[in-house]
Amino acid sequence: MIERSGLRDLARYGGVGITLALGVAFFAWMGMLVDRRFSTAPWGLVILGLLGAVLSLYKFIRDVNEFDASGDTPEPGA
Repeated sequence: MIERSGLRDLARYGGVGITLALGVAFFAWMGMLVDRRFSTAPWGLVILGLLGAVLSLYKFIRDVNEFDASGDTPEPGA
């Protein structure tokens, strides 16, 4: 059976990954809408997609550093 702490860690780290992916997808989708509205393809997608990737990566790094600072990170191989 899976321990509660293991499930908590899975939810925490899984949430970080999902947030990363959704951030990139959302900004790419917004870029597609901008391209359709202003006929600027592919620049809206490229610029907003890159912006989403940078912002999502920044949040990912910040979250991982926060987990490390709190001391809640599991030991490797545990």
